[in-house]
Amino acid sequence: MSSSSLAHRYPATLSGGEQQKVAIARAIAIEPSVLLLDEPLSALDLRTRAYLREELKRVKEELGITMVHVTHDQTEAMVLADRIAVMMRGRIMQVGMPYEIFNKPQNEELADFVGIENILNGVVRDNEDGVAEIELEGYSIFAVSEYRAGKVKVFIRPEDITLSRRMGESSARNIIRARIESVNDMGPLTRVRLDNSLVALITKHSRESLGLQKGEEVYATFKATSVHVVRL
Repeated sequence: MSSSSLAHRYPATLSGGEQQKVAIARAIAIEPSVLLLDEPLSALDLRTRAYLREELKRVKEELGITMVHVTHDQTEAMVLADRIAVMMRGRIMQVGMPYEIFNKPQNEELADFVGIENILNGVVRDNEDGVAEIELEGYSIFAVSEYRAGKVKVFIRPEDITLSRRMGESSARNIIRARIESVNDMGPLTRVRLDNSLVALITKHSRESLGLQKGEEVYATFKATSVHVVRL
């Protein structure tokens, strides 16, 4: 994180990104016990942002600095945070470890905020040994849940759903046949929407090896542990 190349430049001659990098370096140089960072990487290009994320993580671990990091970037939060507090409309909505926030949001608004595209209404019909059978619109799924009856919201992260041409053998409890409604490339990932309202996020390699096209039939597979359930 050296700023030596900028040592003989005046502040006014630096770009916004350069000023931000120097400001971060100056703040860390004094090795504070607590450091408040308010959107520290927002003015940087993607490559520099990724590099500085890793540098901030390394510095935090090596120097033991407590960092209070404010960001709207979810990747930033996942990479750097030990604990996350999500604020909306001036209120803290949920506090927890990164895995809890991104996989077990407490309500629909939080689920949408952390990128859970599969937000479905369901009804718990049965529960055997902590595995609930939940009836959705036109099909049923299984989820690890304490709920034994009643209306619920079901959250499934799109990257937890895998697609295949054949049913095959799998340890996953949920294997659902569906038809592809759309296929959208997103660089290294591909977003696939199915006609049962499920959305899967798969790698480009998986999409190419399966040769997925709109209108084709596939099997969507996901584990009961990948389904998060909250009561309505």
